[in-house]
Amino acid sequence: MKQLLAVIVISILSNVIIGQDIITKQDGDEIKAKVTEIGINEIKYKNFDNLNGPVYILNKSDVFMIKYENGEKEIIKAESPNVVNPSNPAGSSSIRKTYSITASDVSATHTAGVIGYIMAIPITGLVTGTVLADDYLVGGILGGVATLSLGISAPMIAGKARKTRELTNVEGAYAARLVGWILYGITMADAITALTLNAFEFDVPDATTIALGVLGSLSSILLGLDAIKTAEQSKQYIASPRIVPTLNISRNYLGTHFTSLGIQLNF
Repeated sequence: MKQLLAVIVISILSNVIIGQDIITKQDGDEIKAKVTEIGINEIKYKNFDNLNGPVYILNKSDVFMIKYENGEKEIIKAESPNVVNPSNPAGSSSIRKTYSITASDVSATHTAGVIGYIMAIPITGLVTGTVLADDYLVGGILGGVATLSLGISAPMIAGKARKTRELTNVEGAYAARLVGWILYGITMADAITALTLNAFEFDVPDATTIALGVLGSLSSILLGLDAIKTAEQSKQYIASPRIVPTLNISRNYLGTHFTSLGIQLNF
């Protein structure tokens, strides 16, 4: 009778040991479970003591290993890459995003606006040289340099102002910015057409060339005005007390993510 009882107990224990999966978490805790699904970022399982109960979900980043009922072991790796911060020898990584702007950023925006004013001078000079040139080649080179100068400088000036507006929520000079972009588009399209005609030695009327120079110079000035106005408005933003939201995301060497939200007070 005792031998029969021992056989029954051993049989029950064997079924329990063999029939269960063991989930080992990153913190060392073990869960006796029946794994039902392993997704991209999640693991679904049922508690082995209650197989008819609810389905539980774990993040893969929280799981170190699963030992299945057949004895096979699987090391769990999260799908997201584990980026290591070289400045942190412990192996943790951190991504910090702070919404703020400094006085040097505002100064750089103001400088960009001044450059917009200044660029009107060489553009006008190059266009004048194009009109006075008697040779198609010389005229084409001067016109090309003028077009290239406007094509590069205007987007850079406008881009600097846009970035500052996004960080400070100021408006800048909207009307000047809108008209500046319209003139920029007209000038660039017509200038490229004029350069193409010049390359085939077709005469481009001097009045057209002068008009393109005027429109291009106005475009640069208006976009510069918007940048300067943005900088002036941003100075008031920096001088006033404000609360800046911050977001910090970090991951330790085991792959576990930690996210924290905070605020930065500026006086």
